[in-house]
Parts: sequence; C-alpha cells; structure tokens
Amino acid sequence: MKILVVDDELVSRTKMQMIMESVGVCETADCGSDAVGIFRKACEASEPFDLITLDILMPDMDGTKVLTQMREIEEERQVPKDRKAKIFMVTSLSKKDTIITCAQSGCDDFIIKPFTREIVTKKMIKSGLTAEGGAGANKKAARSQKDSRGPEKKSAFIETMIERFRRGDI
Repeated sequence: MKILVVDDELVSRTKMQMIMESVGVCETADCGSDAVGIFRKACEASEPFDLITLDILMPDMDGTKVLTQMREIEEERQVPKDRKAKIFMVTSLSKKDTIITCAQSGCDDFIIKPFTREIVTKKMIKSGLTAEGGAGANKKAARSQKDSRGPEKKSAFIETMIERFRRGDI
C-alpha cells in the first residue's frame, strides 16, 4: 500500500507515519502545497497513493483545499472511482461545517486527534484497505460500494457525520 501523510505538526505527522509504515510505504508532507505536488507527481508516474491522511488545519493551504485539488487531479486524469485514493481528514477540531465541506469535497472518513493505532486501523478496515496493496481482498466489495456512491450515498455519509458530531464522537 502506498500512503501519504500530510500534517504541519511534527508530532502528529511522525505518529501517523509510524502507524502507516507498519502497513505500507509511507511518504510525508508538512504543508498542503507540497502534498498536492507529491500527489500530482505520483499520479503522473502512474504510481498513485492508496491512502492519504490529510490534516485540515495547515498554515499555507488548509486540508479542504488540498482535498479539492487532489480530487480535481484525479478527475483530470480520469481516474476510475474504484482507483481513487482513500482520503482521511485528520483534525483536532470538529466543526460541523468543516465536516460537511470535507464530505462534499470527497473525503472518505475523519480521524480525530488525538488518534491511536487502533482508531486508524479500524478506519482503514472500514474503508476496505488492507496492508496488501490498497483495497486488497476487499477491492471488489469496495468497488461496488464506490460505484453506487451517488447523491443518496453522499447524503447518508453527511448525515452520519452530523449525527456522530451531535453525539460527541467527532
């Protein structure tokens, strides 16, 4: 699995990198503009990332803008839905508007700081990711889920995120 960890905070970036290195090849970026460049270069080399963990609050370019640009790059390159990177937004703040914006921009899930290896692993499993090459054994199931991700799926995802926010899970 090929993973990109993006976070301007050294401690969070290093912690996530250590977790991710146990399941795949991991690259890091400490700012949004570098992350977009690394992502673009990987796509152009036909060596895309399977998973990206993306901090929302960064000084040069916030994670939501980075997410949008990454999804635009995938669209430009006509990446099929089942081959797009899984993108988990990472944040210490859980504002409802931010969660909705990220979900609408195409993120796959959220990780709230402080996080643990167990939390990250559960998110990966939930998204159909394994250590063996991205979607691995769950690729077919993940593909059928993604292919059916229409407006209803996005709406359900947003509603789930809002409900988790209200319960205090986020």
